[in-house]
Amino acid sequence: MNDDATKSTFVDNFKDYRIVHLSTHADIGENEDPWIAFSDDKMFLNEIYATKNQAEMVVLSACNTSIGELKKGEGAMSLARGFFHSGAKSVVSSLWSTYDKSSKELMTSFYTALSKGDTKSAAMQKAKVDYINKYRESAIAPAYWSALIVIGDNTPLENQKGFLPFGAYVTLGVLLTVVFYFLSKRKKQNL
Repeated sequence: MNDDATKSTFVDNFKDYRIVHLSTHADIGENEDPWIAFSDDKMFLNEIYATKNQAEMVVLSACNTSIGELKKGEGAMSLARGFFHSGAKSVVSSLWSTYDKSSKELMTSFYTALSKGDTKSAAMQKAKVDYINKYRESAIAPAYWSALIVIGDNTPLENQKGFLPFGAYVTLGVLLTVVFYFLSKRKKQNL
């Protein structure tokens, strides 16, 4: 949490987990590789390519994680692609900028459905339908609920003791701390 949510801590421990959930900031600049933020530094796509993992699922509930330079014969050079290259079997990633509150609600529903044995895509579909139903009266735009997608292996997760839903929510809570850290840092810079 906070100062412990560092890039080096992530790199040192990434290979040890079946599920990795990064709820932080990410983007791509004009002349910059895609990056994902940690409390102390950004991690760029080329650094993700250099990591190794055996994750069953990597969740990137951050902005633009499926966006990257389109290379002929290769496809989009995105953060999602980088995590696949490093060994992930499936990746949940975003097609455009996400909203923190919406992402949090979607992820809570997503993990609940996964804990009941749904496939990853069925869990995401349920999360989106729940969100739409909850906010139906407010004329909610698809930008709030449709950015996150599931890519790769779609099989249900094996429910291991202590993993879902408690472990997922602990992971989500820790990683949301990173988001709040950067939001508070951004507010200080704007003052």
